[in-house]
Amino acid sequence: MDKNKTSTNEKKLGLPLTLFLVVFMLGTSLLSLYIYHKHSINSDRASQPISTAVTDEYGRININDATYSELLLVDGIGKEIANDILEFRATYGIITDMNVLSEIDGIGEAKLEALKRHFFCYEQPSDFTTTTNTMPTETTTTTTVTATITTTLPTHTSETTTSLSTTEHTKRPSSSTTTTVEKTRRPVNINTASANEISDCLLIDIAIAEEIVELRELISGYDNTLEILYCENVSDALYLELEDYLLLD
Repeated sequence: MDKNKTSTNEKKLGLPLTLFLVVFMLGTSLLSLYIYHKHSINSDRASQPISTAVTDEYGRININDATYSELLLVDGIGKEIANDILEFRATYGIITDMNVLSEIDGIGEAKLEALKRHFFCYEQPSDFTTTTNTMPTETTTTTTVTATITTTLPTHTSETTTSLSTTEHTKRPSSSTTTTVEKTRRPVNINTASANEISDCLLIDIAIAEEIVELRELISGYDNTLEILYCENVSDALYLELEDYLLLD
């Protein structure tokens, strides 16, 4: 009788202990998975390459150069939105206004402001005003001079009045006449052209053209025309003027 009671008591004690061990092992496994996952995320972020994209004075990256990994670093931007931004950029072309990103589903005012804190874009330049110079016209003045000629003859005296017409041309004085031929920019392949050809086609200083060639040789050719912004003397405004004339192949 005592043995049966002892066996029953052992069974009653063994069930909770077994449940406790199962719960403990399950919790330990979940904790290990969480630690591994967190370590994996930190390792992935740490292993990301340092960006070589063009940045402004605030350290923001040009949205036209942003990579998938760089987009994911923005709070609120997940994999789906990052992919949508890259697809939108491929369809839209060069982005010149950050506000157009609001056209993408899932990007509201808050996410747009977060993107603006991390990225920027170049704005389109304003239209230029052309001034036309008018050359002075030639003035022609016609003057009529009337002269009286008196002729004396032995038998009679006669007076003959003759009207003489003279034309006086009045011109404004000028030192010299200079003919100016205006040069226009022409497309040029910045991956093959020499510094002189780049300077002549883009109408830029030869020193800037030599910088473009030196950078081309350093990076083994341009993959994107925006890369010439790495040249010290190529400003944002100058790039926007030259953009339509830059060829890569």
